[in-house]
Amino acid sequence: MLRCVYEQDNMMIYKAVLPPVGVNTYLLYMQDHLFVIDPGITSAELPEMVGRSYQDLSIVITHSHFDHIAGIDDFDHAEILITQAALPGLYDPAINLSGDLGGGMMIIKNKNTRILSLGENTIHGCSFQVMIFPGHTQGDSVFDFGPFLFTGDFIFSDSIGRTDFRFSNHDAMKQSIKKFKNYLSKKQPSDLILPGHMNVCTVEELLDQNPFLSLY
Repeated sequence: MLRCVYEQDNMMIYKAVLPPVGVNTYLLYMQDHLFVIDPGITSAELPEMVGRSYQDLSIVITHSHFDHIAGIDDFDHAEILITQAALPGLYDPAINLSGDLGGGMMIIKNKNTRILSLGENTIHGCSFQVMIFPGHTQGDSVFDFGPFLFTGDFIFSDSIGRTDFRFSNHDAMKQSIKKFKNYLSKKQPSDLILPGHMNVCTVEELLDQNPFLSLY
């Protein structure tokens, strides 16, 4: 259920596949901080399973579809790191699709949000880049920590996020993929891609296996 997918320079990343629909939830231990990326149901149990100490905890949201936010309220009002474009889905079941696909109307109770700016952000001494690649949703956010990137449902090892949902946009997705492919040219082939579903891969593997990077 829970496995380590990265360990280097006092940074560790654990991945778990959680309900409601097999979302990849990640725990990133960096310095004395814990980032929980896209918490699915039961994700609040994961830190105890790891057993590694930390001083502070933040929740990072790549986009606000219901499966990626379902575990937020189990973290006792932890700070939510999110872009302005993704924020409305926390509190609107129409945007987070819980009314359409989740079997209920999901409204996050936690209002302790910190809006991330595009470009470099620093949280508790941990720095990372924030970018938005709309298409699957209007707020698809990619978080680049250097040797690894959290891509949510924007892009997977061999596919892309669906663009037939409400508020999705196929034309925007095509433009986003073009921009992302250009961005990848600046990355190392061994850098990790950590998507919101399915397998972790390297930049080199993504460029080799994902047909959409050649199609658009």
